[in-house]
Order: sequence, then structure tokens, then C-alpha cells
Amino acid sequence: MTGGGSFTKQICISVAFLAIVSFNASAAEDVPQSQPVVPVATVKTLRPAFAWVAHESGVSYDLIICAGVYDQHGLWTPGKTVYYCEGIPTPSHVIDHPLQPDTVYVWSVRTRSGNRTSKWAAYGDGDPTLTRKNKVRYNAMCAFKTPSK
Repeated sequence: MTGGGSFTKQICISVAFLAIVSFNASAAEDVPQSQPVVPVATVKTLRPAFAWVAHESGVSYDLIICAGVYDQHGLWTPGKTVYYCEGIPTPSHVIDHPLQPDTVYVWSVRTRSGNRTSKWAAYGDGDPTLTRKNKVRYNAMCAFKTPSK
């Protein structure tokens, strides 16, 4: 949280890639042998559209996309930031430049109200079936893979 105060509102990423081909954790050829904990969606374009569920009015959103780094726990974690947009007025966004082909990325959004921001949304935030212990395990950004050229 930045900016002080008690603004702790989180948003649930209801992943709604407008460019989704599939949502299969083991579909990508370059995904390491152990099955990822967080599924990797394969998109059709190098400029995917992102959408999420808005939970309150009067806020804007920040979107971050990072290169995906696979860790020993089966999670894709954020590497170098490749795209960041602040103050998006609607719960959807199309990035303004193409990403690299055949690459896994992770992404997240957060709410913004003035200079206050929420935490970055995580994969398991909106899943009522996850226990507190599992939420720690699933506290990862959503992953996607770009197509080969």
C-alpha cells in the first residue's frame, strides 16, 4: 500500500483475456516439466486485451506485465517489468505495443484512488474454496504465454 491510510480494497482478477485460445497449465512446450501451480493461458496475439471485474466506482486501475520467471514451487513469478500503465479508467485495457513471441508473462491489476493504491491482485484472491494456507501458495500473478510469431 502506498500513500498511507487504510485503503486495503483488493480486486479479484476474473481473467477475461479477450484474446484467449486456451487455459491449459501444461500446453506450452517451453513450460518446465513440473506442472505449474497457476495455469498459463495461451493468447492469440502479441497485443492481448486484458479485462477484470470492477468492484467499486470512482477508482482507476494500474496494470503491470512482467516477464515470467518459473520458480521451484511451480509458480510463474514477476521478472523484469515490460509494461506498466497507471490510471486506467475502465476495467479493461489493450496494451499499446507488442510483446515478445513465445514468451510467458505474468500480469496483475490494482485499484487507485488519488494517491492511494490497493495491493496487486493475485491468482487466488477471488476463490472462496482456497484455505488460508492455500491462498499463500496461490498468491501469484496470473500467467499467460504469447504465440510464436
